[in-house]
Amino acid sequence: MKKAGSDPGLFVLRCDDLPQLSGALSGAGLIPVKAAGELPDKNSWVFLIQPEGDRMKTNRLPSTLAFLLAMATAGSQTAWAAADHHHHHGDGAEQKLQLNAGKKWVTDASLRQAMDGINQAMVTAVPLIHKNRFSEADYAKLAAGINEKVAYAVANCQLAPEADAMLHLVIAELTAGAEAMAGKGGASRHDGAVRVLQALQSYGKYFQHPNWKAARG
Repeated sequence: MKKAGSDPGLFVLRCDDLPQLSGALSGAGLIPVKAAGELPDKNSWVFLIQPEGDRMKTNRLPSTLAFLLAMATAGSQTAWAAADHHHHHGDGAEQKLQLNAGKKWVTDASLRQAMDGINQAMVTAVPLIHKNRFSEADYAKLAAGINEKVAYAVANCQLAPEADAMLHLVIAELTAGAEAMAGKGGASRHDGAVRVLQALQSYGKYFQHPNWKAARG
């Protein structure tokens, strides 16, 4: 993903399957606009941050960028990482998960809903994985569900900037695990499931979520 021209509300993203992403893109505050001119390839689209009255929804830009990053990490649906994503989080130094002055980060209902869905999906899948009764098609379906819930979370949750930065680290692990489960990259599908489980453990360690009990392998 990269900025398109001088308009701060325009971004370019390569999408292999725009129709399947249309709902999530709309929720993230994006309007897909096929553009003429110089774009990376035929599957590139320009996305416009939806205006609200006479003002751009700049308050939604962080979550929108997070959505694009998550979808880029997922691999099958996007191919450009968010090159400008780091500007939201300071000077670009590598970040690591940490508590908020010794306390867990505050979450909201949208994030908790998405994470509960991912966690429950893994709770259901793990016993079948252990029994070698989880097919490649099952892994692919699980990965698609995780990516869908991640997209919902980043499009709808409203966190403080510092908490948002920490959440992006968890999201990166979730989507990387989902990518492996979908059969992409060098890791095995099983290793992808393990990575998702580790991300769920990290989420529970660093974020407030009443009655959270992460799935275990």
